[in-house]
Amino acid sequence: MRYYLDTSAVYEMKRLPKAILTSSFYSVFSVVEIIAGLYQRTFSRRKAAISNLLNAGIDCNYTFPEQFIFRSFDFFNNYDFKEERTGDLFSLADELKNATSLEEFIESDQRKMRKYPFEYFFDLDQTYSKGFVAAAEVGKSQIGTGLKGGNEDNTLTLNYEIHQLDSRRKIVDFLSKGLLNDSITIYALANSSIMISGEPNTDKIHQEVYESYNGSLSKYLQGYSNYSAKKIANDSLPDRNDAQDLSHLIYLGKEADTKILSNDTFFAKAVPENFMTIDEALLQTLGGMLGVKTEPICVSYNPANWAKENECFPNVLEQVRLHGGQCVYGWQVWKLPYMLEAEFHAVWKSPEGEHVDITPNTVLNKPSRQFWVDTQKTFEGKQISNIRINTSSNGLVDDLIALQNFRFFLENKGDNAFRFDTKQLNDGEIAGWNFAKEMIGHVQTMINSKSRHDSECFCRTGDPYNQCHGQNLINGLKQMEVKIRSYS
Repeated sequence: MRYYLDTSAVYEMKRLPKAILTSSFYSVFSVVEIIAGLYQRTFSRRKAAISNLLNAGIDCNYTFPEQFIFRSFDFFNNYDFKEERTGDLFSLADELKNATSLEEFIESDQRKMRKYPFEYFFDLDQTYSKGFVAAAEVGKSQIGTGLKGGNEDNTLTLNYEIHQLDSRRKIVDFLSKGLLNDSITIYALANSSIMISGEPNTDKIHQEVYESYNGSLSKYLQGYSNYSAKKIANDSLPDRNDAQDLSHLIYLGKEADTKILSNDTFFAKAVPENFMTIDEALLQTLGGMLGVKTEPICVSYNPANWAKENECFPNVLEQVRLHGGQCVYGWQVWKLPYMLEAEFHAVWKSPEGEHVDITPNTVLNKPSRQFWVDTQKTFEGKQISNIRINTSSNGLVDDLIALQNFRFFLENKGDNAFRFDTKQLNDGEIAGWNFAKEMIGHVQTMINSKSRHDSECFCRTGDPYNQCHGQNLINGLKQMEVKIRSYS
């Protein structure tokens, strides 16, 4: 699975773990969007997005949308498409990354006298949108003409098949099939390619270009057609931002195993099978860490009046003895504001097949309803560590997870893993445990107060946390764990 990061995902890159980023790529088009939208009020956010993007080290597709469109017609196979804007664009991106203000960025750009300056990419972004709206108007007109060409009984014959078009719903369904709509989209793309090539736009040339479409933009075509069908059926024209959204689909090509990662639900309607929200991707990553291959299920919460809190395994076994059914092992998933956490858990599967969490939980107001069945793991009397993933851009959460994991290691080393009450620790382990407990409290307080890695340390010395108590914390915990294991 590969992920394409649209611009909304680029803004939230710091939420994405390495497991996702190493399988992700972005496009030159996102860089254009970010830079072209620079204003005083957006400067800080866009500068941060560019900085995160350039520092992430992930793949970039350097092809501009118009070159993709041009190459989707075999008619132009022998044409040499010269692209020379990329260098100036990424030079601008580097300048934005290092600039302290919008004024400094613009002044620096003007001094460089680039062939393609900031103003060019600002205009290019506007051109993409205007061209899209114009194409949509032409498409709407031509489809309307095609529909009017039907018979008096509101039918249209296309490819030897009769389509009944006597209601708005049937028109939408017909357009969604793409039979006529795709043709109009390819027609518009062919027109754009002819303009790029400089060929005379005669009927003969246009027909030859149209017929040479090679299918390389099938996902874009699908999204454009689905979108246009709804707009045409509602007799409306596209919004400006729709142009940018649809253009991102160009970078999916025709690959079925590439998903667009975005928080824009626009794509859920355009290409539902190739769309994934950031939260869904994070949940999928957590599933990979757990080693489960199924999707999480929803469980109902109905605690038994005799069941004990935090005793899910004996509770469910007793429920099976009393009422039949079976004990199902898996992972209960908690969604916190800054992390996903999975806890090994047991639920009762009733004889009717319903999954029910019968163990009371008074610590959390809302028990988790999400449960991952794990057929490979059972409870054998040994403590199993929770699995956590940072879903924020806050490095403090990584420290919190490391501290929680270190504390679990100390509490469950050796035979302690089978003890659920009093743990047996030596003096060094007690010191480590007390340190972890104290740090967890401080870091948790900082997270709750919206502090970050470079905020003032909780000890109030005035130093940033990452240069004080948080300096090399994770590596230090790893070294302590190695040392403790060595003398065990």
